[in-house]
Amino acid sequence: MYGNIMVNKMPKQVTLFASLLMMNILQLVSGNLVRINDGVSVSIGRTVKLDKTMLAFTRTNMMDTCKVEVVNNEPITQRVGQFQPQVFDCDYFPGSLRYTHSGSPFLSEDQVKFRVYHLTTTSTFQETFVVNITIRNDSYQIFQPKSHLTVSNFNGFSNLIDSSVIAFNYSKSVGAFCMINIQTMTSQLPAFGQLVSQQSGNTRRIRTLSVPCDDLYTSRCV
Repeated sequence: MYGNIMVNKMPKQVTLFASLLMMNILQLVSGNLVRINDGVSVSIGRTVKLDKTMLAFTRTNMMDTCKVEVVNNEPITQRVGQFQPQVFDCDYFPGSLRYTHSGSPFLSEDQVKFRVYHLTTTSTFQETFVVNITIRNDSYQIFQPKSHLTVSNFNGFSNLIDSSVIAFNYSKSVGAFCMINIQTMTSQLPAFGQLVSQQSGNTRRIRTLSVPCDDLYTSRCV
């Protein structure tokens, strides 16, 4: 005696819908959340702002949520610069994303690692990607180095950072304003010493400093 074998044939419309749904899921998973990733080029010590010709994302439904975060604590990323903001929307406003180079002369390229999240009403997709940063060694325009700092003995202090060491080339007559921003923790410079300020017989280590350019001379940094 043979048993009955029953075949339940699905309607063509359901089969087509399931196939299209699976194709969309596979497209999202296989790396199509990032639509454009052309890399970034920045001059040494400067800031570049990103727009959607450099970095753009796929958004299948405007009602979905799509967010991007910077992946920090990676040893081979953001070695000589920093990306801001740390979290942003996939449909970001052009110019709101920026990479700032620390001024380190030791590397000609850098990387920033990101993770993008696409949240629908039923599922969450994520993708990790890297933006390559090309660093151009262009000549300085504002900052003008004039002489070296010299440390005469071990654990000693250098000469003061004053107008004989560096100068700033900008036109005050047209209302231009110059600010200097020092972040020793981010740049990991100086590599073999510390930046300190000597005032009234006291020595203070400087980790961050943000002052008008001309005020650097009165900060008595060595």
